[in-house]
Parts: sequence; structure tokens; C-alpha cells
Amino acid sequence: MRKMTTLLAMLVALGAMSAQGTSAVAAASPPTPVAAQSGGWLFVDTYVNWSTCVDAGQQYQREGWNEWKCSYEPIGVYRLFIR
Repeated sequence: MRKMTTLLAMLVALGAMSAQGTSAVAAASPPTPVAAQSGGWLFVDTYVNWSTCVDAGQQYQREGWNEWKCSYEPIGVYRLFIR
């Protein structure tokens, strides 16, 4: 009985991991800028470190946006803005 319970728990965990995998693929595409900021800046997303924010900003610039900036927020994240 204990083996059956363990096997069932592993199958449930595997199913949850595969469901996360499909959402991770969807999250890999760049987010759509949603909110206008002062000066024409659009908020894109938040990042946990400076380098990922810079990488995303450079990608937006390669895709045709004129400028990007990363601003540090006291809660420990960097916010990406483009225009």
C-alpha cells in the first residue's frame, strides 16, 4: 500500500511539473508593454537582477524600440521601461 501511495504521489508531481513546463514556454516570450508612464515610457516587466533586465531591454531595442531603461525598486526588483 505504501508503494502505491508513493507511486501515485510521484505521478501527481510529474503531472504538475509537465503543466508548469507548458506555462514556462508561454512565459518565455517577451511580455507586451501595458502601462504608459510619464515621458512616454511603457512598463514591460520586473526582473530579479540587473543583468536580466538589461538583456531584455537590449532585446526590445533590437526589435525596434528606441530606448529602454531599468530602474531599481526598493523591494529588490528591477523594472524595465521602453519607449
